[in-house]
Amino acid sequence: MDNLKIIVDACLRVHGADFTVNNRKRENVYARAACFNVCKKNTKATLQAIGKACGNLDHSTVLYSYNKTIKEKDGSFLLIPDFRFILHQFETIVNGLVDLKSEPEIEDYYKDLIIKIESLE
Repeated sequence: MDNLKIIVDACLRVHGADFTVNNRKRENVYARAACFNVCKKNTKATLQAIGKACGNLDHSTVLYSYNKTIKEKDGSFLLIPDFRFILHQFETIVNGLVDLKSEPEIEDYYKDLIIKIESLE
């Protein structure tokens, strides 16, 4: 499992609703844009790969949403409290995941978590 997929799955779990569904509900638009932002900042994935991981979207959709999160002009999402809250949630959960840089580190960390969970049960 690559870092991009891990980040998207973590964002989906934190958000609690499936923002990869193709609709224009405000909460899903904000969650998708926040996920694009977190993926772009924390991986070297292309816009096309990020779009595919977040609901089979094309690179121009990802670029448009990402620009809405980093630019202060053109009605920036950063001015919207609901978006900032979702972005903060995603960044918080992803910061712990991204510290693990390589696949073996991620697999070892995952195995350690499974062992800890089983010992608690």
